[in-house]
Amino acid sequence: MGVFLVASVLLWQVLQALIMGSFGVPGIVEFPVAGMGKGLRGIGAGGISVVRKSSPGDGSAKADRPKSTAPEVVALPPERIPQAEPIPSSIEMEGWIKAQAREFVGGMDKDGNMLYRFDVWLKAPAAEKGRIVTVDYTFDAPSAKPPKQSSKDAETGFRVSFGGLTCATAIEFIVTFEDGKRRRAKVDGCEILN
Repeated sequence: MGVFLVASVLLWQVLQALIMGSFGVPGIVEFPVAGMGKGLRGIGAGGISVVRKSSPGDGSAKADRPKSTAPEVVALPPERIPQAEPIPSSIEMEGWIKAQAREFVGGMDKDGNMLYRFDVWLKAPAAEKGRIVTVDYTFDAPSAKPPKQSSKDAETGFRVSFGGLTCATAIEFIVTFEDGKRRRAKVDGCEILN
């Protein structure tokens, strides 16, 4: 039975040496295998170092511990999910559209009727203007040339022009926002003239 106990302790020591790189009784005395021990204090006879383990309460354990090179993990607060601003209503957008009419100098149709140039644009609030990508216009006027137009130019207020004998009885416009949402509105093309 005593031989079995000694063999078990030796086997345990060999396994410990392979895993930790030292021989000895854990917590009391360790004999590091040459080249495997780190952070050793003092070298004994025959090149075997003796390291006395400190007890948990003496404060020297922290000094002997190697510093971790692993990055510190910090819990970050969850990202605030930006809430998409609601797109304006059609009624609100109807108040944005503006128009202006001018006579073409020397502009006449084949029957001798005076032709006009109509400029149409949006005067959207700055916050909304920055969200608009495209404005598509359809002019309900038999003489409107061209009857449909599109603008992506925010600098000009998405301005377009068409020629015709009279103002459009209706201007339908579709505003496309940066999130892909679209809103359609319709106004009387003669009432909005400045």
